Amino acid sequence: MESTLRKHITLAQSTHDFLVDYQHRAGLSNFSATIEAAVDALKKQSRIEGYQQFAADYQASTTMQQEAEAWLDAPLEEQPPARS
Repeated sequence: MESTLRKHITLAQSTHDFLVDYQHRAGLSNFSATIEAAVDALKKQSRIEGYQQFAADYQASTTMQQEAEAWLDAPLEEQPPARS
């Protein structure tokens, strides 16, 4: 089990009310679980943004594309389906 930390935080009333409402709607056991859910959502959003940035960088960089193709020893452009 991961160790836990105790922190004191100050929230705007509207933020607190939203989190309490979310806790009840989502059936979360306590306020800490609600904060964990919010942090998980932020982590997921951060990963999505990172993947989107990588995809944009990859599309803009022929060097990255050539390195990936050389590493995989295969073209990365979509190939038409083989006919049988």
